[in-house]
Amino acid sequence: MKTSDDFMAKAMLKVGNFKKDSTNAYHKYAYASHEAVSRQVRTALANAGAYITQYNADVVHFSCTGDKTVAVVRETAYITCNGQDYGPYTGLGQGADSGDKAIMKASTAANKYLLAHMLLGSWGDDPEADSSTDRGSKQPKAKSRPSDDGDTEATPLPPTKKKRGRPPKPKVDSAPLLKAVEDANTLEGLREHKAAILALVHVSREAYTQCKNAYQVKAKELTNGYQTKEISNVQ
Repeated sequence: MKTSDDFMAKAMLKVGNFKKDSTNAYHKYAYASHEAVSRQVRTALANAGAYITQYNADVVHFSCTGDKTVAVVRETAYITCNGQDYGPYTGLGQGADSGDKAIMKASTAANKYLLAHMLLGSWGDDPEADSSTDRGSKQPKAKSRPSDDGDTEATPLPPTKKKRGRPPKPKVDSAPLLKAVEDANTLEGLREHKAAILALVHVSREAYTQCKNAYQVKAKELTNGYQTKEISNVQ
């Protein structure tokens, strides 16, 4: 007769790697969405006759800096199978937003990683295998010279001089934001991109001007040119 442990092992085997079903349009990388993770874990648990119980969520951090809010949410839950509880399992998530969605973003991230941790699902890659970060942290090796007693010792390298001057301006790809503005079909939908446009002021004046002009043209189009206040609201 199969035990609860047998059913849990079946669920862990079933979940496998999480499918990367979404793409970050700005940074051009693929990732597994919350929907994809939830669907795979839910299917694996249901096939094993298990379900999630004793779910709980806590806001462990919340701060505001200017118009930006940051939240950290911790979610915990158990898995129940044949009357036996497994857990608790924990997931942490952080969210930042210039509006009122920081906690919602943090909660979604926390739930995604909570579900992933439950059945030890894999993302199919390793966050430690970040060659771009490793390349930036490489240090030059010290040259070796023989010492008086015949052993080899390292010759210290001279200190590197830091170049002074202004840091280079970051390159900003405003194409995704411009497309989102152009695709907006309601005034409410257009306003969702206002905060992102204003944030460009401190990053790239050129990108900000492009997006601001596109916003004003779209606002005029959606309001038939009557709401001039909305058209000039992004300055």
